[in-house]
This record gives sequence, structure tokens and C-alpha cells, in this order.
Amino acid sequence: DIVETIKIVKNPPLTIKRILTQKTSLTKIVNITTDPNGADVFLNDNMIGTTPIMKYKISAGDYRMLIRKSGYMNISTSISINSDTLITRFLIRAGKLTVNSDPSGAEVFIDNKSSGKTPFIDDQVMLGKHNITIKKAGFKNYSENIELSNNEPTKNIEKKLEQSFSKIN
Repeated sequence: DIVETIKIVKNPPLTIKRILTQKTSLTKIVNITTDPNGADVFLNDNMIGTTPIMKYKISAGDYRMLIRKSGYMNISTSISINSDTLITRFLIRAGKLTVNSDPSGAEVFIDNKSSGKTPFIDDQVMLGKHNITIKKAGFKNYSENIELSNNEPTKNIEKKLEQSFSKIN
């Protein structure tokens, strides 16, 4: 806001303040790019397009943004749009892990973190070395070290679990 003060000299003196408001647009322009391009972009769970997204008109405010591209890690973040904005994100390659067990329903751990039950598919596994453990009550635990890389980003584990027998005294 701009404040303009006008003083009128009169008996008694009189001061008038006028507040002039600059009109600001609530609509902002957003450009969104990714490296590589071709990622789907969602704002507050609504798909707005595939990168590069240029000159997208949006109301100023706070948003949840999700960027997804097959073979890459999802990016989920909060953004505040207060002015025209350029958003650039570098996508990180993702690996895919599939685990099946006989019997099914076994718990899958990735690097000691419970991640789900068999049959299990996760296409958001960071590339690199991981320890995979499969556990089911009444069966021996199975553990395997794997590596997901740019050359081999997919790993399938098929395991028939061995029954464990407890000793009876």
C-alpha cells in the first residue's frame, strides 16, 4: 500500500490521509522443468501436466507437489507460490524390487526396515546395495544382499521358505 498525506492549511489545520492500494494479481505463472523431462506433475493431487510445463497459471498459495516418472524416484514436497516461479528438479534413478515367497504373506525387510508382505513390489528403491530379509512365523528367515544399479535396476527374488522346527524337551 502507498500512503499519501495531504495537509490542508485552514483554521484549524486538517490532515487527510489517503491510502492508495496497488492492485496485485493473485494469479501467478509457474514454469516446472525436470531433468530428464517427461515427468507427471501433480498439485494437491490434481495432475497439471508433463514436464516441461511452461506458463501454467495458478493462484498464489501453498501446494503439495508430486513429481513422478517411471524409473525414477518420486519427489513429494510442499511449495509456496507468492510470485511468478521457476521450479527445476533433478530426478534420481530408482530401482525395482519384486519379492515372492512360498508360502506368501511373509514380511519383507529392506535394510532392516519393514516394507510390506509378499507378494511384494516396490519400484521406488534407491539404487545401491541393500540387505533383503524375508520373515514368516514358523519358517526360517531368509536374507540376501543385492545391488541395484543403472545397468541392473531390477531384482526379482523368488524364495521357498523352509519350515523351522522347534526342539521339544
